[in-house]
Amino acid sequence: MSQIVKTPLASLVKSRTISSISKLHFNTNGYPFVTMLTKDSKAQNLYFGIKSSQVIGGNYGEGDTIIKELINADIVQTENAQGEIRYKISLPGESNYSSETEMMNAFGLEIETPVDFDMSLFVSQFEGKPSIVAEA
Repeated sequence: MSQIVKTPLASLVKSRTISSISKLHFNTNGYPFVTMLTKDSKAQNLYFGIKSSQVIGGNYGEGDTIIKELINADIVQTENAQGEIRYKISLPGESNYSSETEMMNAFGLEIETPVDFDMSLFVSQFEGKPSIVAEA
C-alpha cells in the first residue's frame, strides 16, 4: 500500500501555485471536475475522489460555482493502475478525522504546504493552455 500524500488546496492558493479555479464541469462519463490554472495560465483538470464525486455530483450541476465547497479541500496524490501519478480533490467529512485545513482554520494557524508534497511534480502536470473539456 502506498503512502497517502496530500496538501490543503488552501496552501496552493496561498502560495499562488493555483491562481484560478473553474466552475464545475462533468466529463462524458458524468464524473465532476474543475480546471485549475497557474499564474502563467497553465491548466490541469482535477477530478474529485470517489466520495467527493458523489457529494459534488449529487448537489451541483454543470457550470455551478463550488468555491465554498473547496475551502477545506485537500489535493491528494494518487497512482493509477498504470503507475501514473494523478491528483484528486478530497472534500472534508469523508473521514472520521478532521482535515489538516479544518484543524489549521479552527486553531487560527497558518497553512503551509507539507514537506512530503512534491510541488514541482504537481505543477509539471499542468498544460500550456486551459482545457475545460475532458475526455472519459
